Amino acid sequence: HRAADPRVPPGAVEEERRSRIKHSNFFPARAAAWCLAEAGLSAGDLDAVAFSFGEGFADDHAARRFLADPTCRAPTGRTFAAGLFRRHLGWEVEDRLAFVPHHVAHAWSVFHPSPFEEALVLVLDGVGEDGRGGFASGLVAEGRGDRLEVARTFGLDQSLGLFYQRLIEVAGFGIFEEYKAMALASYGDPTPYAPLLASFYDLLPRGDFRLAPHARQVAALREAGLLGRARRKGAPIEPWHADLVASVQQSLEAIVRHVLEHERARTGLSRLCVAGGVGLNSVANGRILRSGLFDAARFHPASHDAGNALGAALAAARTPRRRRDLGPVAWGPPCPADDAVRSRLAAWSAFLDHAPLADPAEEVAGLLAEGLAVGWVQGRSEFGPRALGRRSILADPRHASTRDRLNRLKGREAFRPLAPAVPIERARDWFEIPEVDANLGHMNVVLPVRPDRRAALAGVTHADGTARLQTVAREDDPLFHALLEAFGRRTGVPVLLNTSFNRAGEPIVDSVDDAVASFLALELDRLVIGRTVARRRPAVDLAQALLPLVPSLAPYKKLVRRASTYEGRPHRHAIESTAARWFDDVRIEVTPAAFEVLLAADGRKALRDLAPAGWPSLAAELAGLWTRRAIVLRPAPGPDRRPG
Repeated sequence: HRAADPRVPPGAVEEERRSRIKHSNFFPARAAAWCLAEAGLSAGDLDAVAFSFGEGFADDHAARRFLADPTCRAPTGRTFAAGLFRRHLGWEVEDRLAFVPHHVAHAWSVFHPSPFEEALVLVLDGVGEDGRGGFASGLVAEGRGDRLEVARTFGLDQSLGLFYQRLIEVAGFGIFEEYKAMALASYGDPTPYAPLLASFYDLLPRGDFRLAPHARQVAALREAGLLGRARRKGAPIEPWHADLVASVQQSLEAIVRHVLEHERARTGLSRLCVAGGVGLNSVANGRILRSGLFDAARFHPASHDAGNALGAALAAARTPRRRRDLGPVAWGPPCPADDAVRSRLAAWSAFLDHAPLADPAEEVAGLLAEGLAVGWVQGRSEFGPRALGRRSILADPRHASTRDRLNRLKGREAFRPLAPAVPIERARDWFEIPEVDANLGHMNVVLPVRPDRRAALAGVTHADGTARLQTVAREDDPLFHALLEAFGRRTGVPVLLNTSFNRAGEPIVDSVDDAVASFLALELDRLVIGRTVARRRPAVDLAQALLPLVPSLAPYKKLVRRASTYEGRPHRHAIESTAARWFDDVRIEVTPAAFEVLLAADGRKALRDLAPAGWPSLAAELAGLWTRRAIVLRPAPGPDRRPG
């Protein structure tokens, strides 16, 4: 934008953080509005609005949406996208839309902000487009100076993202659950299913590969007897599930290495940049680092499609590369000032006590050393799927029981590991880090824990002796670095367990109210926001505590009342989702009393103004709906209320 100032950090936030809908694929109106407001800009200040698909692909997409109505004239991709901005934000941007091919945007997102003059760029995901209106699943490019030249593209029939996702379905994992399969793979032996998986792909000359058609893979799985006993979602994990996903993981790594070995030899480029959804496979990233193929590597911290917002913007802006690392990617909404935080926490006084912290690093290190689990909210939130010490739950990494407790509180499977954070200058004392120039500050690479340190890091060492570590530099995050050092002085272990601050199926917390709601639902021991610490009040009278709170439906929820099909039967009342999602309660039955309270809610009236007779039992029901994220309960609007 014209008002760009290099001294001002970029603003970036995913729509899910603002809407509170995990993996939201709705038009990002809240996110876009926040970015402009944070920069002090209006839509008229923008030189371009970048869109991470080619214009031909956008044209086809727009046309397909209107095929059902032959009387309607289909818009172009440009007019369709412009209409979305007009309808949701009131912006007129049609003449400023810049279309960037999907995988080119991925490539720019990681190469442009890298410190490399030259680098090989690998992009792999599930589905994208090739810039010519067709589908694709990735590319290899050569970045040199301020130029990016595409050397090859991978077709949809070579999609490693779909290959991985479809096969792990047999083990009961759905879309967006690839990270769970990756964790389970460490418990398995890939050998039993290696011949089966080997029949699903061929490694071809010149770094090419071929995947067996999906129908043939399905037939082979059926013949092997796996489809008939495929795991249903939520069913117990059996040893063969771990063996299967271990073989899938091994196959993915073999194909990626085959491609990289050829491209390294062909180009002579010794530096690597990786983006695309497959770039979130931190185990594969660790294998690349340890392969010896490259002297330096960068893996984008938001290598999924959210990172394409950055890549498309960089491609459209055509600004000279600054050739320096992204740093801590703390680009999201900031933590409010301490006075505003305390004012907002005071509104939750029925549930919480709070007090100022004179020295957050030292005092919180003491709490952690006592074994307490702490919700930690500081500064601006991180861009991407990882909590990097700004919207985190922190705990003592020395005990496996801590990991088990947090997995239980967060509703996570017991086999999933939690990650360690360590000062960058102490990292090699605790982890086996190859002599490769790599930015390990984004928690996107899995490496071995040193064998002599695994007992001291039982809470963050995975079944195979590895960990998805995050290094913390003092200049990137002085407070988090100081906390790690303070904990190290107390315990001799300068490492903390760091996991995202959210409930299962919910985005990472954004506002103070989000943090309080998650803190109470998760039953953590302390909540630290800025220089303030809060703790739950003991023996809260739930019915009385809820009365001052203002209820509303969660975003993308609706109230539904249906008449029974049988005469004399009562009506049925429910909260339903307007967006079918993998992690959503699509329909939740409610009592008629709760239905009437929510029907009368207008975002201003407190429950004390809406509560009918029989309130104590209704209070328990509403508290349960709050925990399940079907409704929102918050104090009357205050300084931390999120727009919209």
